[in-house]
Amino acid sequence: MLFTSFIFLFIFFPIVFCCYCITKKQWQNFFLLSASLLFYAWGESAHVVILIFSIIINYAIGIIVEKLHSSDSLSARFALVLGILANIFCLGYYKYVTFIVRSAIDALGIFGITCSPPSTAIPLPIGISFFTFKGLAYLIDIYRKQFSAQKNIIDFGMYLAFFPQLLAGPIARYQDFKKEISNRSVTLNNVALGLRLFSFGMAKKVLIANSVGTIADAVFALPAGSASLPLGWLGVTAYTLQIYFDFSGYSDMAIGIGLMFGFHTCQNFNYPYIADSLTNFWRRWHISLSTWFRDYLYIPLGGNRHGSARTYRNLLIVFLATGLWHGASWAFVAWGLWHGIFLILERRFSNTYRKLPAVTRHGYSLLVIMLGWVLFRSNTFAEAANFTVALFDWSHMMPEPLFYELANMRSLFFVGAGCIFSMPVLEWFRDRVTHSWLYESLFSLGGMAMSIVFLANSTYTPFLYFRF
Repeated sequence: MLFTSFIFLFIFFPIVFCCYCITKKQWQNFFLLSASLLFYAWGESAHVVILIFSIIINYAIGIIVEKLHSSDSLSARFALVLGILANIFCLGYYKYVTFIVRSAIDALGIFGITCSPPSTAIPLPIGISFFTFKGLAYLIDIYRKQFSAQKNIIDFGMYLAFFPQLLAGPIARYQDFKKEISNRSVTLNNVALGLRLFSFGMAKKVLIANSVGTIADAVFALPAGSASLPLGWLGVTAYTLQIYFDFSGYSDMAIGIGLMFGFHTCQNFNYPYIADSLTNFWRRWHISLSTWFRDYLYIPLGGNRHGSARTYRNLLIVFLATGLWHGASWAFVAWGLWHGIFLILERRFSNTYRKLPAVTRHGYSLLVIMLGWVLFRSNTFAEAANFTVALFDWSHMMPEPLFYELANMRSLFFVGAGCIFSMPVLEWFRDRVTHSWLYESLFSLGGMAMSIVFLANSTYTPFLYFRF
């Protein structure tokens, strides 16, 4: 079920929210868990058992780790390893088995050994990467004694399966969630702020992401390397805007819904395209994921505490894992390594880099990010390589008819709007205009109304991060 579907906007959410408000406090978590399971089962009925399994296994192992830690740290570590393996096995089976098998068959083919690839891929449960990482963080933090294990399976299940965050994050930490599991309330202020944030997110997705996405889809659907230089850059620019407004729009909607129920979730995007370095970009992009890898992989590997060589190795491992987290293909692996390599170069030449003019640093960062999105968007590494070559093919400067067809006034308007709103213009407005909250509210409601009109005249367009 999509946040932008009419069944969610006008049936599911209004009914769930109204029923939640009249439910007695001691039953609210049970009600939210039931609503979350229904939300997931609506489009993933065959996979809801996987979500329930994840709830049960992480709940049980969390209690076991806590109990063993007080008397036998070795046994507690063993229980933690079992919990980690259970989560990784579940994620790995559904997300990576087909990729591993097909890669092995391709490798054998190099030596003349032919095997038939699997006829169908294992269906990927939506959101499995997100709720698996929530479960892993929960178990590791219990082992680190950052909080006590949740003894109520309903409360824990509500945390892991909370429907606004279930399909595409943010990856909320239990320590940020636990206070409001038992102590929260629906207030007029939170509902107003949440509704405004939801409306902004919906406008990002429907008005900007979907509009520029038609350009990106048309360009990337062309045979690899066949686009002219102008058309190629139009497609890359469109996809750069699409993926940001699609995913940050979903995050805003999820955070806004949570706020209406009384849950405060940390910001997941902070204008990443204004970053003047790749390091700064990853402090602003998908913050809940980048901090997850920092806390549960980079720092345990040693972080930057053991010299440059170890630091560079750790960065490569983290971004290799980041690429694989996004998808089981060599293009995602290359995308992760692409960012890892440029982060290493930035760190290695940091003194020189900081002396460059700000506009140069920003231009370089944006170029690296955009070329990285070519890898991210392409189905194969070869396809990405051919597309990238076309971006710098100065002999193919003459735009084809498709360029003029795509670069119409409507499309260019939304590309321009995307460029403007990828900068902190709302913060600038808020700091300089009296009663800006009133204008923001009117603007957000207007954006929601326009989004609904667009939805009524458009086709089904899922959020991009649902496939991860």
